[in-house]
Amino acid sequence: MVLENVPGRFACICRDWQESIEPRNFRILQVGSDEHSFTNLHMTFHNKPWRQSYVRHIWFKIELPDHCIEKRSRPQTDEEINEDRICFATAIFTLFYNLEA
Repeated sequence: MVLENVPGRFACICRDWQESIEPRNFRILQVGSDEHSFTNLHMTFHNKPWRQSYVRHIWFKIELPDHCIEKRSRPQTDEEINEDRICFATAIFTLFYNLEA
């Protein structure tokens, strides 16, 4: 098919192209845990539940709080561990919230 090697940005040209290109575009999602990534994810999937069926793999990069570099040579404190756990749980929750239809 001619559209096999067409970049994803051309999916918006017409419905036929969109139906051919989107399944490949959304097969693998690469998402960060920052606000910008979540906004893009929400805009991509909100009111477009058919796109969810295309997703096969999610690469999710969670950025934990930055602990001072001098502190990296010692074990984390309970407070730092708790901050990381909260950040991780919040990021996962936000990911699924934005993926739901």
